[in-house]
Amino acid sequence: MKVFVSSTQIDLDAERAAVRSVIERFENTDFVGMEIFGARPEDTTTASVDEVDRCDLFILILGGRYGSGITEKEYDRALERGLPCLVYIKNEASIG
Repeated sequence: MKVFVSSTQIDLDAERAAVRSVIERFENTDFVGMEIFGARPEDTTTASVDEVDRCDLFILILGGRYGSGITEKEYDRALERGLPCLVYIKNEASIG
């Protein structure tokens, strides 16, 4: 199973790392996120959406930033594909 993790990075780096750590504990389960994309010929949005297409589960982590809109496009694609989506919202009191 491939699990796509979507969020802005600057404000949710620790949360992404925690989710990745949990995902990597499961056998036959792969973390998919911007951290592993590497250099690609296509633009960042296209690369992200293409990766969503290869996944079986979508995890969205929301915090206090909007960013460039890539996260929204990833989520839209997951919904279009009918992927199971788990959405987590960071407690407002802990947003810096």
